[in-house]
Parts: sequence; C-alpha cells; structure tokens
Amino acid sequence: MYDIYDNREISWLKFNERVLEEATDSLTPPLEQLRFLSIVTSNLDEFYMVRVGSLADRVQFHKQSKDDKSGMSEQEQIEKILKKTKKFYGKQQAVYQTVLASLAEHKFRLLQLSELDRSQMNYVKECYERQIAPLLTFQIVDIRQPFPHLENRIVYTALHLKRKEKDSVAFVLKSNAVSHLIELPDYDGFSFVLTDEVITHFAPKQFSEYEVLDTCRVKVTRNADIEMLEAWYDQDMDYRDIMKDILKKRVRLSPVRIEVSKPISKEFKQLISNHTDESMVLVNGVPLSYGFLSEAESRMPREMRERLVFPAMIPQLPAWYIPGEKLLDRVQREDLFLFYPYESTKPFFQLLEEAVEDESVISIKVTLYRLSNNSRIISLLEKAAEKGKEVLVVMELRARFDEANNINYSEQLEQAGVRLLYGLSLYKIHSKILLITKKSDRGVKHIVHLGTGNYNEKTAQLYTDMNLVTSHKEIGEDAVEFFNNITTSNVNGKYKHLLVSPFGISQALRDLIDEEIRFQKEFGDGYIIMKFNSLTSKPMIDKLAEASRAGVKIQLIVRGVCCLVPGVPGETENITVVSIVGRFLEHSRIYYFNHHGEKKIYISSADLMTRNLERRLEIAAPIYDETIKQKLTHHLLVLLSDDVKARVLRRNGKYVRKETKEQICAQTCFYEQAVQAANQAEYSATKRKGFFGWLKTLFSRK
Repeated sequence: MYDIYDNREISWLKFNERVLEEATDSLTPPLEQLRFLSIVTSNLDEFYMVRVGSLADRVQFHKQSKDDKSGMSEQEQIEKILKKTKKFYGKQQAVYQTVLASLAEHKFRLLQLSELDRSQMNYVKECYERQIAPLLTFQIVDIRQPFPHLENRIVYTALHLKRKEKDSVAFVLKSNAVSHLIELPDYDGFSFVLTDEVITHFAPKQFSEYEVLDTCRVKVTRNADIEMLEAWYDQDMDYRDIMKDILKKRVRLSPVRIEVSKPISKEFKQLISNHTDESMVLVNGVPLSYGFLSEAESRMPREMRERLVFPAMIPQLPAWYIPGEKLLDRVQREDLFLFYPYESTKPFFQLLEEAVEDESVISIKVTLYRLSNNSRIISLLEKAAEKGKEVLVVMELRARFDEANNINYSEQLEQAGVRLLYGLSLYKIHSKILLITKKSDRGVKHIVHLGTGNYNEKTAQLYTDMNLVTSHKEIGEDAVEFFNNITTSNVNGKYKHLLVSPFGISQALRDLIDEEIRFQKEFGDGYIIMKFNSLTSKPMIDKLAEASRAGVKIQLIVRGVCCLVPGVPGETENITVVSIVGRFLEHSRIYYFNHHGEKKIYISSADLMTRNLERRLEIAAPIYDETIKQKLTHHLLVLLSDDVKARVLRRNGKYVRKETKEQICAQTCFYEQAVQAANQAEYSATKRKGFFGWLKTLFSRK
C-alpha cells in the first residue's frame, strides 16, 4: 500500500544527510565544508523546533493519527526520528574530525584544551579570568533556586554536583558579550579554542563546597510550532500585538530535544532534563553551536580566508540590459527575465526606482514575506508613499522566524504612510508579486514582477531564483484582481493566466499532467520536468504516479523532501528524482510540460507541499516569451545533466552519485554563461559605440 510513498520526516532526515555529504566533497573548500556542517546543525535545529514540535503537540494533546503516506502514528514517527538522529550524530562527528584535519593542513586550527601546551593553557586561563568569568552567572538548582529557563539553542555548561549525599545540578549562564572563541598567539596560522569548552573546564573551581561529579555542555531545542488561531484574539486587537504575544509564548515552549556534549550518567541526565522525558536527551560530539564560525572568519588573515572559501562569483548584468535605458519603457516592448544569483538585482531595483520617481506611476502594490536587514525595497516603498503614490504592502507577519523583523518593518512602513495588510486569517500569503500601475492619456497600464523567491537582497546572492517582469495586459489585470481579492479576503478568485493557490495551482497542474497523459496515449511523447524544493502532497504524488503508469517520462529536480518513491515497477518506474545541493541554495520552482512540440512552462513561489497548495496564497506565472522559454528549457536540461553536485534518489531511499563522468556542475555552468553573456554585451557595445562609448558602457554596467 505504501510502496510509492515515503514519510515526510524521514525523507527530510535523508536530505540532511545529503547536505552533510557536501562537507566531505573534495571540490568544496575546507572552510566551506565547515560551513556545510553549520548548515546541517541549523537545519536539524529547525526541524526539531517545527516538525518534531508539531508531532509532539499532537501526542501531548491526544490528537494522534496515521500518516497518510507511511501509516505511522506521531509517536512512532518521533521514535524513528530519535533513532535516526542518534545514528546521524555519529556520521556528523566523523565528518567534523575530517574537516578539522583538512583545515589544520591550511594552518587553521580549532584545538581542544587537551592539545594545548603549558604556555597556551596559561594564556587561556588568563583570558578566562579577565574576560570571561566576570560575565558568567552560576546557578545551582535546589529548594531555594528553581530550575532556570534555558533559552532555545543557547549552549550552557552543566555540572553534576554532590553535597551531603545529595545530587544536584548547576548551570553556567553567560552574557551575550562573551566571545565564541579565544584566539591563541600563533605566528604560523590561525589557532583558537571554543569559549564554551573553556567555561566547562574552569567552572568547577566555582563550586569548592561541592563534589563535582561531571560536567558537560548542553543545548535545549524548544518547540516553535505555535499556530495563529482565531480564538486567541479579539477583533479589536492590533494584529501586530497578537504576533508579539505569540513570539513571547514561543520562547517558553516545551523542549523537544536536549543535546549534551558527551555521554553522561542516568542521574545527571535526569537532572538536566528536569525529570521530564529522558529519551529526548541526545549525545552530540560536535560543537552544539557554530556561532564561532563567523567570528573566526572575521579574525583570520584575509589571505588565509581567500584560500579556504569559494572563489568570488560576482552577479552579472543580464545581456539584455542596456545602461541608461528606462526599464519602464523597455518592458512595454518585451518581457524581461532575471536569474539570481548569477545575474544582478540592479535591474529590479532600477525598475522600482523608476516607478518611485515617474510621475505617471500612480500605485505600487507588493507582497512581502522575508526581507533582509536594512531592506532597500522598504526604503523605496517609503519614498513612493512620501511622494503621494498609492502604496499597498501585504506584509505576512507569520513568516516563521522572521515575525519580529516583519513586525518592525510594518511599523516603519505605516509611519511613512504606506497602506498595510497583514494577510488572511486562515492562509499565509507566500506569493512573490509586485504590481506597478501607470496612468496616461491612453488609459492605465500595468507592469508586473513575479518571482520564485523573496524580495530579499541578501538571499538573492545565495539562492537560485527566477524573476519575470511583464506588461502583458491580461496578466496585469490578473495582478489587479489578485490584490483586490486579498483586500476582500477572497481566496477563490478567477484568473485568466495566473495560477493562484489554495485552489488554482493544484488543479491546474493536475490538468496539465492529464494533458500529458492524453498525448502520451495518442502520440507517445508526454514529457514533464518539475523543479521545486519539496514534494509532500499525496494527491500530487498520486497524479504523477498515474502519469508514470501511462508511460509519461517525468523528471523531478527536488532539493529537499520527496515523499514520492521513484522507480517502483508498475507505479513510478518512469519517474526519476534528482537532488542538487551546491554552493547556492536551489530555490526556484519551475513546472515544464512538453508534448508534440508544444511547451507550457510556469515559474512559481509554490512547492508541491500540502501547505503550499492548500493553505497558502501562492502564484504560478506562465512564460509566454519564446526566448525566455528557451532559457528555462536550457536551464532545466543543464540541471539534469549535472553529475558533480547532483544525486539520484533510488527506490531504497538512498541518494547516489550519477554514473556519468562528464563533470558538469550546473551552478558553475550558469555563472560562466552569465559572465560570457555579459562580456558579449559589452563587446557588442564596443562595436556600436566605439572605444569611448565602450568605456562609458563598461562603467555604467558595474
């Protein structure tokens, strides 16, 4: 019954092992390998906070059910997750030691205290006494002193104490001002020890009245799965105040995992877990936090850092970009396309700046989900409002772990006169759409930007995302309808071209798959490529399996969770699944259908997850421009040709390397092509304008 399905949580754990593999890749520079270890740890933290937290809630409140894909109950899933996590820690520790050895060859040394000589140890002791000890708080848990609140994802030192035959536990709480590392005097490289280890070593001296039986470092991961319920608030309350209250509640939620730095006794384990479920106490022999990494990078010599990280990749201006040309006019003639991070965000911000300054632009409307610090788009929206334009921002306050940032930005925008909406009560707004409206003697024109990723300058340098800018009349009308529907809480709007969830995308994709099935039966050439982050939707899995049974060739490029098991005879044998994990986070979503010479391509903000298709407002935008269709087709085929960073998902759930030896790394190819296209554009400018014109073009493109 469950042959073609994998459990969502177990699939995610397999994916995180795939990320861990990048820390062993010889093509990954040593410091980048350490960064992948940091990503693995951060991923697992969030997984426990959200996914395990959700499962734990259902167990606690007796709402258990069977997973519709694996048949496991919530408790069974938690038990399997804990078992797999313990095995994963063993793999992680082995990789960590290998990475440290590799870094040491480059004179970057993260040392244990046991490796220090006498003079180094004296130096560390002096640093501890002068710089660290004054910033520590020591707390014993006893009748008079309650168990302290251990903050989420913060590393503490714990001590197992005995006095008068009675066991107790103490914790060392450190100020945020304490550095993550102590740099050692080293004239031949960069050497340091972790402050947390230093505290654990010297802390027992503070408890001279006790027998110190053992010490360890400990980190608590707390449930972060708070849902926004209508019953929690009154209609007259400010929605931002409600979200602030929810954030306060989150920091006090129950632990779902307690990590300790080494094996400890059962008695010590009971004391640390405050006599709750001991099964959540897991031994993790690698650093419980990688907060030291950015600090180490900032301190090490620049020449050393450059040897240990990826070579710089500078985002290029797209070949179609002409310096000095007004993009509000250019987009009236043709659709424009941007591909981050290989191409620069400059054209997008130029377009928005032109809209702010252009007197014929009467309104700017946008949905915002995650933003960078000191967001440039916020500044431009404020400026537009100050110039008297109508500015509507749909700010989703429930973007997980970005809630506080979005609350602050919403208050800032409100002060500037921007009209704000906070989304819909039952649906998160995850779409990426910006609508610019111009008015002239000939009527109103709309320019629409649609993307697969957030309006975030920082992630645009790290995530691969697609962006379409179009003046297509009916797409513009769809965009107007979309914003009108949000303001009237209508999630079931009708659109001519855009696909909009929670009702439009899933049905449209199933219809498109049905179309491939029909053409496969008639002509034998049904073909589907889909690229996205995760696949969990059972109806979508079933529809893809139906297409596979009909003989449709289906290639899925799934970065993360994939609950579909490929290669099952008679069911999914015509489906292949590839995962690409590389320097940049593969984030774009592309849905490609090709039968009998006809291509239908959509880019989207939506993954094929239940939440995206049924509980969020997402947009999938059709690509009509033939040049852009060719680019996207080429993009997908290069990804499918990758045999360096790509791994194939087998029927047994394992990710394996491809057998081909072409040595094609898709991300490297895309950057080289972006550079080549930019250079060709500059060369063409030289021929058109001569040498001095070329110089002017060159400097204006920087």
